[in-house]
Amino acid sequence: MFDPGVVPKEALDYLEGKKLQPAFSYQDVWKEEHNHAFTVAKCMQLDLLKDIQDSLAKAIAEGVPYEKWSKDITKTMVDAGWWGKQEMVDPLTGEVKMVQLGSSRRIKTIFNVNINSAYQAGVWERGSKSKLHTHIMYRIGPSRKHREEHLGWDALVLPKDDPFWDTHWPPLGWGCKCKTRFLMQSQVDRYEREGLPDMTSMVDGYPTRKTSVRTTAPKDVMVSYVNKRTGKSYTIPEGIDPGFEFNQGKREVAQKQTAQLYQEKFQQATDAINGSTAPANTSMPVSRNIVSEARKNTPVVDRVLKAIDSIHGDGSLPGVPVKTSRAKSFYGQYSFSGSRSNQIALTDIPGSHKELTLAHEIGHYLDHQGLPGPGLTSRAGGFKPLENVLDAIGKSDSIAMLKKAKVRNLHYYLKKEEEFARAYAQYVATKSADPVLLEQLQQLQTDASDYRYIQWTNEDFVPIMKSMDDMFKELGWIREG
Repeated sequence: MFDPGVVPKEALDYLEGKKLQPAFSYQDVWKEEHNHAFTVAKCMQLDLLKDIQDSLAKAIAEGVPYEKWSKDITKTMVDAGWWGKQEMVDPLTGEVKMVQLGSSRRIKTIFNVNINSAYQAGVWERGSKSKLHTHIMYRIGPSRKHREEHLGWDALVLPKDDPFWDTHWPPLGWGCKCKTRFLMQSQVDRYEREGLPDMTSMVDGYPTRKTSVRTTAPKDVMVSYVNKRTGKSYTIPEGIDPGFEFNQGKREVAQKQTAQLYQEKFQQATDAINGSTAPANTSMPVSRNIVSEARKNTPVVDRVLKAIDSIHGDGSLPGVPVKTSRAKSFYGQYSFSGSRSNQIALTDIPGSHKELTLAHEIGHYLDHQGLPGPGLTSRAGGFKPLENVLDAIGKSDSIAMLKKAKVRNLHYYLKKEEEFARAYAQYVATKSADPVLLEQLQQLQTDASDYRYIQWTNEDFVPIMKSMDDMFKELGWIREG
């Protein structure tokens, strides 16, 4: 079941499920972010990044050997002009730097890290679900030279729920070829009796002696590390390269942890400015007014409404259905006639980030039906708390950059009602810390084009979030905690 010669299907799913993330430095995409983002440092071309991802997925699915893969991807990189040393502008500092793009050494690193990470993620995905396999064994790989700490973890057998595996899941660094294997209790008992092949005693491909199984992990020596791109400091176990101290297979756990950190950062900023907020006891949940009329959209609607209900309620709103549209000209649409709601429509266009789009359209719905004033209040004006929100939006750096950006239909994105709906969607994602909404928001924030200015950076959004808190308090939809 866990033959290392057979790559689990889950490994392919892991690699193919990643979203493309251009990045100047490997430090720009950090730790658990790699579970959801496919990146190659210095590769800012989405089409080339996609070609590399597809080629690796094919290598996993078809068992393409490294020699064949490296020959094909080298040609792809050279044809794209991504080879050798070239000057590039660091988007973080604005400096022009001479950097190494494609090279024989780099493509070997790309292959080994991605294939091993995908394989190990697949091993966890499959083994963690098995009730028969209760333990995990750590084994060093076929490297000629091993890190001392990795040798200390070799032949280590621990229960699969041991917290050791949260941080010590291979690969644990650049060039690391260590593996893990799930074991049944009967296997654990046998290995404890008979020992395991000593992988450091190989002669002509065969071990010449055995080593004893270890059932207690060596105590970690913790070392400090500072990510120079973000300025954030970390404490990690010695022997693990910075950024590798996480379990690739625990995608849902990692996603929740990332969302929690993201939420904590914003909540601290909001509380420092505005005091904590909680749904008002007297307000009604928004979810009572919005119903999915298309079965395929029901999970999307349920998730978004749960996120909204955790943040604020509303007054007395008329109901509105969520339907599916076959239109290709928009992702979502809130339609109305005069003072009456019509519907919210969602399309099935790939990449339409449905959850964030629905939150956006509900923002229009609340603007139209929930806020005091005629029609779309953001368009008509007259409600001071909303004017404060729009004023905070107008003063943001993102809007200033958007006005200078090369974006089609720029006038549309600068409409007050569109600015409010985008801000509301980001407000819902941020305050609820829903992992799907946050992931979709982060995709937009890190878009390689000028469209990234459509949403706000985390820091840029704090004053807008404060003004939205103030507005919902004024409406009685949330109260001070």
